[in-house]
Amino acid sequence: MVAALTEFSWGVYLGQQEGPQISAEMMAIHAAWGRGETHVAPRDGESPDAVWARLQTGLFPLLQAHADATIAVVAHGRLNKILLSGLMHRGDLSRQQQFRQANTSVSLLSCDAHAVPAGPWTLHYENDRAHVANDPELGGDDSAESDRPPLV
Repeated sequence: MVAALTEFSWGVYLGQQEGPQISAEMMAIHAAWGRGETHVAPRDGESPDAVWARLQTGLFPLLQAHADATIAVVAHGRLNKILLSGLMHRGDLSRQQQFRQANTSVSLLSCDAHAVPAGPWTLHYENDRAHVANDPELGGDDSAESDRPPLV
């Protein structure tokens, strides 16, 4: 396990049922992030900026050490969105919501070994779930996406 890949801390929202108040608070946090206020964190939680710093310190040395290899990063959705936004948009974490990350999805990126981790990175595909397409127990039929931002 790589400590830098620990899931995003949602602070007081972790494990809470989504109700009107929590939903409104989370929508406000997502809106702030979309405006570029990626220093904003849920109460007692982490900000995207803090997670990006954690990734740069803990994951980037691994990417550099294995720049000529294929590696798999297995993490939770919000951390993946922050990582994808940071890599694809050179640290611009305000664009994290443009990346979809369903459960068990796979995304593939590549970068010239001499440019790791700065990039440019190429996103070959994102949010691929073909491996569970016919398995309803694994959520294979999730083609419908909500218009509101997910909590995670």
